[in-house]
Amino acid sequence: MSKTYDVIIVGSGTAGQTIAYELAESRLKLALVEQSNRPGGTCALRGCQAKKWFYEGAETIARTRHLAGTGIEKPAVASWL
Repeated sequence: MSKTYDVIIVGSGTAGQTIAYELAESRLKLALVEQSNRPGGTCALRGCQAKKWFYEGAETIARTRHLAGTGIEKPAVASWL
């Protein structure tokens, strides 16, 4: 028995869930494919804090460079080692 879908969504992370809910409101027939036995994606299930820490650090460096000449004597510097 074959099934027909209007949309197939790969992954049940934040993006997959968001688009699934939006498309479901349009009464489209959806299939959601997820590799894990639990929906949610990497960030929700295992956390992606490390990525966020690197982002925050890079953002701080960029802000201090942007503020050069406004009282910031030295921009922030990072060593990712």
